[in-house]
Amino acid sequence: MKKVIPTVFAAMVALMFLSAFQLNGGKGNPLFIIYANGKFGYMDKKGNVVVQPKYDNAYEFSDGLAMVVIDDTYGFIDESGKEVVKIQYADASHFKEGMAAVKVDDLWGFIDKKGKMVIKPQFVMAGSFSEGLARVFDDQWGYIDKTGKRVIQAEYLNAYDFNNGLAIVAVSDFELAYIDKTGKVVYTINMEDLITENEFEVSPLDYLDIPNLVDTASDVVELIPEEMYEEDDEIYVFVEQEATFPGGEEALKKYIDENLQYPQIAREVEITGTVVIKFVVEKDGSLTHLKILRDIGGGCGNEALRLVRSMPRWNPAKQSGQVVRSEYTIPVLFKL
Repeated sequence: MKKVIPTVFAAMVALMFLSAFQLNGGKGNPLFIIYANGKFGYMDKKGNVVVQPKYDNAYEFSDGLAMVVIDDTYGFIDESGKEVVKIQYADASHFKEGMAAVKVDDLWGFIDKKGKMVIKPQFVMAGSFSEGLARVFDDQWGYIDKTGKRVIQAEYLNAYDFNNGLAIVAVSDFELAYIDKTGKVVYTINMEDLITENEFEVSPLDYLDIPNLVDTASDVVELIPEEMYEEDDEIYVFVEQEATFPGGEEALKKYIDENLQYPQIAREVEITGTVVIKFVVEKDGSLTHLKILRDIGGGCGNEALRLVRSMPRWNPAKQSGQVVRSEYTIPVLFKL
């Protein structure tokens, strides 16, 4: 059955991601993903094709390298298109802070930007480094440093990357906490106090008096009743590998920019802002269960729904190497 707590926790994470997406807008990427004849490649800002389309999937550059995929096998290229990390891994994460998590057989380890295995494969799951620490999973989540030393022991049901010296962790089914880099709890949230029936009206982040956190007060997050889903029909909201639009975030932004049709009424009365849409990415990549989480009026909500419905099939999420159904939340910006 689908549990409430992962829904709330992942919703918090998703909303933080959404704000980052709106602020960054793909800036800083040296190359842009292109798609032709069923394959992905890269072009520069002048439209010159730098890497011919030859990959089954391709991702934005992160830390100077981009993750590429051929036959479900992962590797990395540099800005010239040179394959600097051989395409040989069963799975991988983006490079951050000079290191990337890679999957060898059934275990995850970490490599440097030359492809050298720095931390040997030993974890069931692993995330990218953030502020010097990476979350790793055995039977529970904990954190390691860049030498592979366990800095925070594995004792959490879920965990997220460090941001401004703090990380969100799930201590139990109904308790979230902010921890510092020593593992010390600096703030605790009892979710039972915040949940009323099947609706969660304010993000837990708004209850915290901690500076430099993303403000999500205007967002509304719906909790889906547990009994709506059977075990075999589970919809994941916190996954090892998120669902992605074909071509990555830059391709998604381009699709929205090129296909958004500004409603006439909204244009006439100069309505601007961001509509937020939640949906489920099915195992085959199709999008279902679309819902407006935030609307700005003037027909913008319906247009955002139409836009998302018209999207091509996504790359589905993966959990423990298996394709799964997952929730996704996306912002659609209306700007005159």
